[in-house]
Amino acid sequence: MAMFRQDTASLRCASVAWVHARARRSAVVRAPRHLNPSIGLSLGLLLAITPAAHLRAQTSFDSSPLSISGFGTLGAVRASNPQIEVLRDSSQPKAIDTQWSTRTDSALGVQAVYRFSDTLDAVVQAVSHYQQNGSFRPDLTWAFLKYDVTPRFSVRLGRVGIEFLMQADARLVGYSYLPIRPPTEFYGFIPINYGDGVDARLRWPVGDGILRLEGFAGRAADNIPNYNFKGTGIFKGTLGYDIGAWQFRYINTEAKLAHNRDSMKSFVDGLTQAGAVSVARSIELLDKVSTYQSLGAAYDDGNWQLQAAVNTIRHEAAQMQNSQALTLLAGYRWGRLTPYFSYAQAKNSPKPLTSGLPGALAATFDEGLAQALQSSQINSRTLSAGMRWDFRRNMDLKAQIDLIHAAPGSTLQVRNTTPNAGARAAVFSLSLDFIF
Repeated sequence: MAMFRQDTASLRCASVAWVHARARRSAVVRAPRHLNPSIGLSLGLLLAITPAAHLRAQTSFDSSPLSISGFGTLGAVRASNPQIEVLRDSSQPKAIDTQWSTRTDSALGVQAVYRFSDTLDAVVQAVSHYQQNGSFRPDLTWAFLKYDVTPRFSVRLGRVGIEFLMQADARLVGYSYLPIRPPTEFYGFIPINYGDGVDARLRWPVGDGILRLEGFAGRAADNIPNYNFKGTGIFKGTLGYDIGAWQFRYINTEAKLAHNRDSMKSFVDGLTQAGAVSVARSIELLDKVSTYQSLGAAYDDGNWQLQAAVNTIRHEAAQMQNSQALTLLAGYRWGRLTPYFSYAQAKNSPKPLTSGLPGALAATFDEGLAQALQSSQINSRTLSAGMRWDFRRNMDLKAQIDLIHAAPGSTLQVRNTTPNAGARAAVFSLSLDFIF
């Protein structure tokens, strides 16, 4: 029975504990110049608390019920094309341009775990990263109680990470994965990272592997620059199977949107007044359901790391485009160096939308509807190559280049493109990742 109980130490930070198990060796590095002041301050505070925090993190729960751990990334990135800006994800208000910037990928997170008993723990995690309001103000991403009902079955209540993908709860922990950032086409425009509610997890031995069943019910607690996702109802189920070096996951999620877009209110009112009532209702977001499904597999034998996943996103709201995406990753560990390559692609399913109004009214409103559809459009692909150097225990350096090709109107990948023209850009990135 004990083999199925989650290791107590891993509760310090699900993501940090996972990467501790993969930690390698090494040496020292200098942080990049032109450090964002907020990140610089956060790193300064981190350096001040690290010795004590690290000591506490290494302390057994037998001697102390409190454990503290954390993670961070100091990143620098720039793009090659002055005509466009490249998005990391939909939550960030400013994109990557031709000037080196530390804001896009840099992050600092700290987690505290208090163990009340062998079966009950409290977990709190705060992360400072570039947010939709343009600040690095720490964000409370986890705050939950975890209860092990049995060695195979656990329940969490409170604010938890909503995992849309394998190891998605480690999405901000750069040390936990090979690329500097998850590919935008697959991960970048899934805006919900955590929610308030309850989830349950069951682990059961099947054959030579472990069957995993997970479910979450609650409400989203974050948002993006152009839309407030707070209060959106989330229902998610995960079916997984782990055997040897392989992991397999199927994820199905439904989100019932809790708000309309304020920027669309006057346009919707205009449609209603013009007589296109059914069209006006179809493009509103309130109480509309979006569904997400993904299927993925990962292989990691300590040397080879391989990943492949596909997803589909469907929106009941007429103003949001449906889409499909895939991502592929391959890396090989060669001593302390791990070269890797990845490919990601996303494409919309056409969703024509017209007002049905006569004459000049049709021209006016149909143009507005086309613009609404374009705001959620993606049709792009990215080929990436990089190198990870694990130069010191619990620290790594990465260098990466992304070659991006976005089709006309791919607004979820690039901004400021010439109308009706595609966009190409190379993105150059460096990062220092660490855990403690």
